[in-house]
Amino acid sequence: MPTLLTPFDSLTHFITAAGALGTAAFGLVEAAKGTTPLGVAGLRRLERALGRANLRALHRTYGKEGWDHILRGAYRKGDAALMQVLRDGLKVALDGPEDKEFAKALNLDSGKLEAALKTFRDSQVKGGPGVDEAQLQEGRKVLGTAELTLNAWVEGAVATAMNARVGWTQCWAGIVAILGALSVAAMVPPDGSLAGHLGKALLLGVVAVPIAPISKDLVSLLKAAKEAVGRR
Repeated sequence: MPTLLTPFDSLTHFITAAGALGTAAFGLVEAAKGTTPLGVAGLRRLERALGRANLRALHRTYGKEGWDHILRGAYRKGDAALMQVLRDGLKVALDGPEDKEFAKALNLDSGKLEAALKTFRDSQVKGGPGVDEAQLQEGRKVLGTAELTLNAWVEGAVATAMNARVGWTQCWAGIVAILGALSVAAMVPPDGSLAGHLGKALLLGVVAVPIAPISKDLVSLLKAAKEAVGRR
């Protein structure tokens, strides 16, 4: 029976090592995001998702010269900071948009939007032109729809960019894991053939990143299977 259980132990050790290697590779890549181009991977995907009209609106809000630095800084911090910057910038741009294409890009009626903004402004001015409740309710409805549309647009654009960023992160983590495994294998004397020794290291590096998030679950599964076989 012990000979039947040996493969379980061997596979468990392999998965544990792969999980540790994958976790370490992810950690190194995450640490590099703050100072390397990897931190802005997927940024161009975000700009394409936003579109030219929205980017022009953001340039008007934040200033075209400083926008790139603001965008990169928020992008490096993560999706929450990025969405806040985009939402705030586009909400400011909604207040009296100069570019009709901006409202059109968000699938909004620019005429209704301008009328709603005017109604809301008039309602805030004491002694200004009278605004009846029906107009005010209609204006609030239009502005509420505009804000919901803007939020949905921002969330979709950020999700698209973050998906690309995750893909790049996994790719580079995989490269780091493979290089790390091969480097260690090159420093450790092989038990058998050199090709087999390096082949095992390469396999370990290749599976490290996909296995890392589920390595503990896989080890638990194998241990449960080993106990079940042992009882038999």
